Amino acid sequence: MAFFILAIWVKFSETLQGVHTMRFRMTASFLLLAGVALLQACAYISNASVYEGIRGADKTKTTGTTQTPAALPSYDRYEKERDALKK
Repeated sequence: MAFFILAIWVKFSETLQGVHTMRFRMTASFLLLAGVALLQACAYISNASVYEGIRGADKTKTTGTTQTPAALPSYDRYEKERDALKK
């Protein structure tokens, strides 16, 4: 991912060399960096989302069967139990 971003930055820098206004260069650079930062923020995966994904997958595995799964608790409850065990 970092290589891809670097390649885009180098290519973008080459196209900016023909533009002589410093204000345009600064604005374009800022927009590019802001765009990269936003894309990185979208890729953030929290512990809660991973846990909820596993919990949902576990529920779907037993849907339509006679087996009743031991339901996993919500992430908040899981975290409280985990913190209690750490103490």
